[in-house]
Amino acid sequence: MAKKMLPYRQRLAALFASFCILIMGTGSLTRSMSIDYYTVLGTLLKVIPSCIILGLLGWVMGMILDQPKRRSKAHYGNLFVNELMKSNLSENKNEKETIPEGI
Repeated sequence: MAKKMLPYRQRLAALFASFCILIMGTGSLTRSMSIDYYTVLGTLLKVIPSCIILGLLGWVMGMILDQPKRRSKAHYGNLFVNELMKSNLSENKNEKETIPEGI
């Protein structure tokens, strides 16, 4: 059976929502130190909206990663090196202009 790869938007949305449920649920339940109807209901009232918000945030981040056409074609390492070269060349030009011709 071939593995079907999920797009990044689904992966990140599921990851963010799962961590949100885990962290918010654990924090809310350990704060009250009891598991009863009111604690679980209060926890759900906090967890569900935060889970939806972080799931949507993961979805948007995944959509950005899924669209390689919108990414820059240049590599960031090359851009950094090019900027360093430009600044060094401009400094060298300024140094040559400040040196008197007779020396």
